[in-house]
Amino acid sequence: MTISNLPEITLTCRDGHLFTTRAKGGITVQCKTCGAPKRVPVNRPRTAREMSAATARREDQDPADEMAARWAAEPARDGGSQLRTGRDSDTCQECGTGLLWEPGRTVVYCPDCQTATLPAAVTGHYERQAHRSAEVAVRAAPDRSAERAARVRLRAIAQRMADHVNGWLDTLDTDGLSGNAERAALDYRAELTAHLPEIRDAESEAELAAIAADITEVTDRAVSSGAVAAIAEQREAAERAEQWRERERQAAAQAQRDQRDQERQAALAERAAPRVIQGHAEQLAITGPASNLVTMAGPLLKMAGRREARIERNGRCEFPHTLMRAAATRQVTGTRSAYWDEHETDVGAVRCCDQHQADAITYIANLGWPYYIAHDISRPGAPRVLVQ
Repeated sequence: MTISNLPEITLTCRDGHLFTTRAKGGITVQCKTCGAPKRVPVNRPRTAREMSAATARREDQDPADEMAARWAAEPARDGGSQLRTGRDSDTCQECGTGLLWEPGRTVVYCPDCQTATLPAAVTGHYERQAHRSAEVAVRAAPDRSAERAARVRLRAIAQRMADHVNGWLDTLDTDGLSGNAERAALDYRAELTAHLPEIRDAESEAELAAIAADITEVTDRAVSSGAVAAIAEQREAAERAEQWRERERQAAAQAQRDQRDQERQAALAERAAPRVIQGHAEQLAITGPASNLVTMAGPLLKMAGRREARIERNGRCEFPHTLMRAAATRQVTGTRSAYWDEHETDVGAVRCCDQHQADAITYIANLGWPYYIAHDISRPGAPRVLVQ
């Protein structure tokens, strides 16, 4: 490709951009700014002398005078046809006859077809103008989907930034803090909280990027100053102290329960022995000599101890006895279905001895339970018996 030696001329594209070119007249060049096509005038200056003469002529001649001169060069119209013979290449596309031109070269006439049409150059110009207008309209039409996607992306970025700030606010929570750690947490929380309205009101990703840089500066300062580490250490110390206090409360509650159990065991043992001895002594006084009381005292005490142990293990019969308490040997459980699972909790239960099992079943029926199950609890590990 060779560079033309023609002098540079300045052209203006349709978008108003000025650019220079050395192209020959009659060809189309592109704007160096926007790329829009521009046709170089056919009568462009071809030498530096013509360039200077044209420049001097434009500077010396008034635009109104130049227009008047061009108008005067046009032939006067006498009311009739003023068609002129066209160029040799100007032929009718239908019959091939040479075309006649109107003086303004805006209409061509075929004498054989007797039709007047617009020149190809004019129709091509109109087509290019229409195509250019369509391109401009397409470019000017806003892309709604792209705008919506941009808004969604902006809101998503803002939401992620707000979540990040809220995470830091949770880290800087003042609950359980005191002293310098609490003051530092309050200061940094205030700075981070002040950025939330800015995130919400941001209108572009550039604004969000600037806000993110400010938030990062605040969080980095909180970490580098040791405030975050001090807050975490004080919070861990508070949690350890709370765990220690909870263990102490549990230990104290367990000690109280153990003491109550010991007191109850001692009271049961203290009440049981004298009553058993007294009851059997009265029976011996009726049925035999008084000296038998001393002989039976040892076995009676053992029997009383075993009875109290069974009562302690199985519970006492919940029905009244005339002479003394009796240990429970049965547990009658009222259920809603015949296929009761031992893990079900919707049941009613009563403990009784062997003599009062019928009374326990009647009691369960009166409570409204349609089915019942009797368990043998007379000894540890005894099988459970289902009573039909």
